Amino acid sequence: PNLCPHLAWAALLCSAAMPGHSRALVAAGAALGVGLGFGEAASLLTAAIEERREVSYGSCIKKSLRRDDSLQEVLQHASTGCRKGLQSFYCQRVADVPVIRSSQPLEQHCGAGNETSSLAVSVGPEPWELAPVEARVVFFILAFGYEGNLGRLLLKLTSRAHHVLVHIDVKKPEYFARARDWVREQGLRNVDVVSKHRVNRGGVSTLTAWLWGMTWLLNHAGVWDHYINLNDSDYPIANSQSLMRFLWLNRGTNFVNVGSAFKDCDCGRFLVYECGDELYSIAPELNYPRRPQLHHASGPNLVCVTHALADYIASTRETSGTPVQQIIQDLGILQQPDEKFFQTVMLNTPFCRAHVKWSFHVWDRPGLKTDDSSPEVAGPQLKMLTPPVLSFDFWPRLQDVKKNRMSVFFARKFDNNSTAALQDNVDAAVVGERGDFGVDPSRWEVLDRGAKAWIVSVGSALAGLANTSGGGAASESLVLAGPPSALHEGFLLADGVYFSAARWRLPVRAPCPTGAVEEGAADPSALALRGCSASGAIEVEELGARRVYDEGPSAPPRIGSLRIGIGWDRDTLEFRGPVSILPVDETSDTTIVFYWTLAAIKDMEKTGYDSLEVEWHDPHGRSSRSHGTVSPNSMLSWLKSPASISEIGEWTVVARSGRNWLGTRSFYVCARRCSGLSSEVVQRYFRVHAAGSAPRSAARPQALEK
Repeated sequence: PNLCPHLAWAALLCSAAMPGHSRALVAAGAALGVGLGFGEAASLLTAAIEERREVSYGSCIKKSLRRDDSLQEVLQHASTGCRKGLQSFYCQRVADVPVIRSSQPLEQHCGAGNETSSLAVSVGPEPWELAPVEARVVFFILAFGYEGNLGRLLLKLTSRAHHVLVHIDVKKPEYFARARDWVREQGLRNVDVVSKHRVNRGGVSTLTAWLWGMTWLLNHAGVWDHYINLNDSDYPIANSQSLMRFLWLNRGTNFVNVGSAFKDCDCGRFLVYECGDELYSIAPELNYPRRPQLHHASGPNLVCVTHALADYIASTRETSGTPVQQIIQDLGILQQPDEKFFQTVMLNTPFCRAHVKWSFHVWDRPGLKTDDSSPEVAGPQLKMLTPPVLSFDFWPRLQDVKKNRMSVFFARKFDNNSTAALQDNVDAAVVGERGDFGVDPSRWEVLDRGAKAWIVSVGSALAGLANTSGGGAASESLVLAGPPSALHEGFLLADGVYFSAARWRLPVRAPCPTGAVEEGAADPSALALRGCSASGAIEVEELGARRVYDEGPSAPPRIGSLRIGIGWDRDTLEFRGPVSILPVDETSDTTIVFYWTLAAIKDMEKTGYDSLEVEWHDPHGRSSRSHGTVSPNSMLSWLKSPASISEIGEWTVVARSGRNWLGTRSFYVCARRCSGLSSEVVQRYFRVHAAGSAPRSAARPQALEK
């Protein structure tokens, strides 16, 4: 890599001594930029980079067509319509070398060496909130040629996606027309299919398409939290609810796998010229220089970024002098800039502390091979690797991901035309119909007597639920119509997600509304409504406690959430009893659970594990403490409360690690079984919604159902 200039002259001497090898060695000397007796380098680009010679754009245009090995090597493969642009691109790169090297150093945002820190360390309180446990996620699918897989992928995403944008290469109008019509036929209202860009793998057009899709979603998809980009060959290997829970817990974190980062090296910076659907590698033996202090990095082009980072990129990418504009300018001339952009952004912008080195995808890395199927015309030196379409041989790898409880949510590549059986197995294993992924199937579990009384009290305060399970007197309120149950989400742990939020279902019945029928009207429908009742279910959901997110480039918090409840099960990692609102006669079994963010977990792998302290403040301001230590490799931690939780009213906990403040939240202690709770108290900790209902009548049930 660090060839001395004298080595080139040594090659010429060897060629004189061994005439049979002279042609090969002279060619090697030319590639190294040796004058070969002409008093001038055989490659102006080599001269500019390795000999630090300044050559103007005009001078290069005049000289390069007559004798320039680097340019001539690629021109002989170029089509007639691309040759002039190729020469202009080449000479601009030659002229820019001294300009780049003498430019102002890029601003540093993370201290010396742009070292990233993944933790938000605070010595004082920060605002926390109780919020619904749901993440608003948008997806951008860049479709190249796996049409058979696209529909299946969309059906998996749309049930929980905030919005999905599909971009199909303009080179494939038939694919675009079929996909657009299929989405309309399926009635997928949160999906848009567009075709705007010619996309060539390896060129800047791929990055242009990624950034265009992200900007479109910023402008047309409303308010969202995270952006995930996919290809049409991707497919989920985890429950969509797991992904949403994971992103809610890690709000404010960007997941970008920074694979290779070069602080003081121009490594891996190969020039590529894109013309229409043609891509050409120029002097692939050379690494093109970067501006001072720009930390060049690379990695997978599939990422998950926050709304804040997406907005920062979109709003500054065309503003001269901004880090994003300079990064795009630097990378747009290189091979596969889409596999460098997000990584370089994470190291060179104010968001350098707001990311975790992590990928949501798994693929067959040992099976990577040269992509010979790309429709683009590529020069002979342009070598790009692509993973193979998966087969059942990859099944043990998927099982390893689940066995190790890794937070990985997608795999690639799939093609439903050839991998349908494999995808069927994935779908069955994800929901626990097959045992391969170790998923305990989700189910509703009937509550015991004590828990039933508690949730009915909560439901009564939230939705006017009558606290009775009998027939009940005629009333406008809801009446409990069956045993309440709690949801067991067995897929979370297998998907590498340790955070859960409790959810209960209560079967209910209520009188049919009759306000629309005038009293005394001779209308048969009025008679039909006599004795009618509507039955269905309501669902009560626990609100999650987390730090208020400021929509900026601040570092992720250490604690993603804090939960407080009764009956903590160390095996299932679930609360078996009440949460957030606790009956006073059961508080001796109170536990606080810390859910660490992925940023904290990865940081603790480097820095070690800390002690914990929790202050428990009662409604009168008196406090007590509990202490513990974070166990190695912990995704979550828990501490028992002091034995003195006996005061009815709102309590507050404050969690610290050493001098660092971790988080705070409130909980409520109620009288025995929590009867008579006010709606104001309950609405701070829970929300309620209908789980579906159907009107029924003893007189004409079929007609009313119809």
